[in-house]
Amino acid sequence: MPTQALRVRTPKSGVATQQTETGTNWNEVIAKALAYLVMKSDDLKGKNVTERATFLMSLGLSRKDAAELLGSSDESLRVLLGRTTSKPRHAKRSRQRSS
Repeated sequence: MPTQALRVRTPKSGVATQQTETGTNWNEVIAKALAYLVMKSDDLKGKNVTERATFLMSLGLSRKDAAELLGSSDESLRVLLGRTTSKPRHAKRSRQRSS
């Protein structure tokens, strides 16, 4: 099974990453491992996909990586998150015609 690298957003403050000569960013490895463990915890098992994705993105994972961790695609997660953040659409009221 090929492994795919997950990207983790880092602060723009210029915090140094822990890269070795092989190019491994250990901060990303630790963040991905923690995100995986949190997703398997009992606290998030009862939550829906949007709540879990929002939580993962608040930890610093990109939407694409959160979708991959949740077993979804980036596009479907984008649409799902867009539905929950947009304003609810109200049905048009039908006018009664006066005779």
